[in-house]
Amino acid sequence: MDEDFTNAACQQAALGNPPPRGTTMPNAQESRLPKFVVRLPDGLREEIDAAAAAADTSMNTIFVRAIRQYLDKQNRQDLLLDALAKAAENTANE
Repeated sequence: MDEDFTNAACQQAALGNPPPRGTTMPNAQESRLPKFVVRLPDGLREEIDAAAAAADTSMNTIFVRAIRQYLDKQNRQDLLLDALAKAAENTANE
């Protein structure tokens, strides 16, 4: 999250104004987590925002879930390919 935005959000919270939808106030644990800046193609941010609103969650949660699903799919694909290669090797050795 942009530091200027975070400071502005904190100042607004101090005045009793909630942060914009899709954002959260940083807590001590979150501030220690690594941050990664991503450049999104035109329109993708709006799609992520709409998905977050529909799921009543944050854009960060949608993004993290999408990355986790992708990585899990890649891992399953690697396991299946390894199993197929072993099966083909066993068949060839018979």
